[in-house]
Amino acid sequence: MTGEPRLFVAFLGLAVFLATEGLKPPRWKDGALPQIPQQTTAWGQVLLEVSVGAAGQVERITILRSTPPFTEALQEAVAGWRFEPAMAAGVPSPGRILVAAVFRPPALAEAPGAGEPPRDLAAPSDSIPFPTTIRAPRYPPRALGDGVVLVEAEVGGDGAVRAATILKSAPGFDDSAVQASLQWKFRAARRDGSPVSARAVLVFAFRQPVLSKPRRG
Repeated sequence: MTGEPRLFVAFLGLAVFLATEGLKPPRWKDGALPQIPQQTTAWGQVLLEVSVGAAGQVERITILRSTPPFTEALQEAVAGWRFEPAMAAGVPSPGRILVAAVFRPPALAEAPGAGEPPRDLAAPSDSIPFPTTIRAPRYPPRALGDGVVLVEAEVGGDGAVRAATILKSAPGFDDSAVQASLQWKFRAARRDGSPVSARAVLVFAFRQPVLSKPRRG
């Protein structure tokens, strides 16, 4: 093999490496948590595809799955978030990330309760993972009040959650949020037709259960 073909092969190998390993997705940096709507006793799932600019700002939010009034609360919060931008071969670049939220009803049971069911509005792009199995967290038996936990999920090319890291803590609720995160399953993100690892931001909102008083005879 002459020097020129070897150079071509080396360049091609470098290009493949940059395409598969050099692109790092956006990472949540800071921002306010969504307010939990108090006027409903229902539960909710909200899935957003967030386009992040090269400076880390939110440029566009696409609603993939909606459950009013939770969608509005999450969208308003996410619009003000800041991210570490995606990195392509060490250079800040535009990117996309999934933000998925589960809002628990104010009850111990896992039943959805009253209200509108979640509704899919748009298909996700291949560049983000998309949940196929969503586990709602349990309300911790020793927790008090309401709480919102932000979790960063590392999703492998097989769609399993490899790690779950607390981004914003709510004392008493963190363990339940992490355990639920690790049970989620995803359709993996894809790049050039192949599954790749990616990140997702998971939001778990807990409402304090309302216990009915026993009837007196």
